[in-house]
Amino acid sequence: MLSKELESTLNTAFKVARENRHEFMTVEHLMLALLSNPTAMNILLACDADLNNLEHELEKFIEENSSLLPETEEKDTQPTLGFQRVLQRAVFHVQSSGKKEVTVRMF
Repeated sequence: MLSKELESTLNTAFKVARENRHEFMTVEHLMLALLSNPTAMNILLACDADLNNLEHELEKFIEENSSLLPETEEKDTQPTLGFQRVLQRAVFHVQSSGKKEVTVRMF
């Protein structure tokens, strides 16, 4: 249901959140991961987005607003409800349009 390109981007978002011991993976983590996805970058550039500024602002927001997991705790990073809803809506959109998979272009 998810394209390989999108799965790779989601894995990047999760990996970054986990490596930084963030308690939750958010839509901001997803957007940050999309900034290193060539398809998403081209779409954003076509919308005249300032990718460097966007990346900087996302990193700053994540750093200032993400709760961290204690070093001693074995709990893993969890997706937020908002993150789950973004994916769920993308899947519903694909299903209702008769397409077969969610791609980066659908975000």
